[in-house]
Amino acid sequence: MGDRILQGFLNRGLIDVGGDDAKLDKLNQAAGDLAAALKNNPSKALGFSLI
Repeated sequence: MGDRILQGFLNRGLIDVGGDDAKLDKLNQAAGDLAAALKNNPSKALGFSLI
């Protein structure tokens, strides 16, 4: 599911990686890390969503 959301942002041009696979990999890793952090501490989800 996370990949579909990320792909949606990329398709709409909301995130520009400039065709660089390394940037895409880093973004994907960061999204995974954030998802894991929020899974461990769901109370922080509201704060992250406001950013």
